[in-house]
Amino acid sequence: WLMAAELACAHVAGKVPKSWKVGNDALRYDRFPAMHVSELATAIGMMELEGGNRKQARKLVQRGLIVPTENTLAQVLWAKEAKHLGDGIVGIDKLVSARQDAFEARYKIALRQGDFQGAFAACQRWMDDEPFAARPKMETTFVASLLDDYDRIERIAQAALKTDGKLSNEMEMNVIFAELSSGRIDARDPDAAAKTMSRLKTVIDIGGPLSVHATANLALLSYRSGNPEVGRDLYRVAIDLARKQDGFENAALAATFAAREAILARVPDAEIHLNEATE
Repeated sequence: WLMAAELACAHVAGKVPKSWKVGNDALRYDRFPAMHVSELATAIGMMELEGGNRKQARKLVQRGLIVPTENTLAQVLWAKEAKHLGDGIVGIDKLVSARQDAFEARYKIALRQGDFQGAFAACQRWMDDEPFAARPKMETTFVASLLDDYDRIERIAQAALKTDGKLSNEMEMNVIFAELSSGRIDARDPDAAAKTMSRLKTVIDIGGPLSVHATANLALLSYRSGNPEVGRDLYRVAIDLARKQDGFENAALAATFAAREAILARVPDAEIHLNEATE
């Protein structure tokens, strides 16, 4: 269990793991019950996957799924979706259903199926199960934004501030979206708009996947401040960025919110964005 944690942390940090040889030996000699090597096999499998050894990665993942933990299930679901490790990995939804504590995996499956209420419920259970962790809070605010539950986003953000002392950039983008959508940030107030714009541009300058969300929020700010032409162009940038960086799902999400703002602003761009989102 400790080797699995060390390998996972090294993987995230981009460092050479100390447990690589002894961890592989533990799996090779097959001396431990399947449950106790589930996360170890998966952690090594993820590193093999990153190294391009997909065949070995699949074998290790299947080993981890003999008696999987909730963390294993969440990791394998992520790999299936983000790293396209789908071939040869079957029956995972059934494994998730069999575990009452697989909250993160249940969230991912519900989100994939478009069941936002189910995803939200799983996220809340995940957040309650790991009150010390930032990711469940961040994912809950994301689903809450899809459900227009802006009050919930504000409450979770306040709780995160109490436990963590600050908001992650990801959660901050969800909070800004909620405050603009609900009108708590008055986009027609020059001071409030300038402060929000400055923060969003700082995040955009950092680059990476978060720049898509920040650009979309900047488009939302432009729409709400009475500049639909600028908002339309910025949503176009966000959609194109998402296509390049994150794939079609986030591009479709940006196009959908672009359509929402066009409808609210009563400008004739909504149908174009909705058609693009569908496509």
